[in-house]
Amino acid sequence: MSGGPSSARFAAIYESLPLDVQHAIVEKQLIPLLDHVPKSKARRVLASAAKMQRRHARIPVLDLKSKQREVNALLDELHRDSKRSFVKERSRRTELVEQTVESVITWLNDIWSIVYEHHVDFMLAHRCLLFVVNVLDQIAHGRAR
Repeated sequence: MSGGPSSARFAAIYESLPLDVQHAIVEKQLIPLLDHVPKSKARRVLASAAKMQRRHARIPVLDLKSKQREVNALLDELHRDSKRSFVKERSRRTELVEQTVESVITWLNDIWSIVYEHHVDFMLAHRCLLFVVNVLDQIAHGRAR
């Protein structure tokens, strides 16, 4: 791959764009170019894409919003349980804390896989880790008490 001025300028512009615009450029501009390059180059690009597809076939999905909904519902229930335990002499605190901690610990395996094994989505993984730290802090000091 040549590092000529056009490709260097394009790379600089491309890196400065938001992800959705990057995807649009690839889909609307670069993919159609494969039909106009020599067949040998097109085959190399397709082989490279297929290799990446195989490498990342079993990559976990980090759905931060879903995990936030799930864990926040558990934390809300834990908070309600702490209020109910004053009125009733029964609490589900241990069970709810175990469910919450198990959920984020299991998720840590997926975060580890994304970063260490697949070397992708570092910013998303960072946001996920910040959420995990926040949840553990809430269990220890905040809303869950």
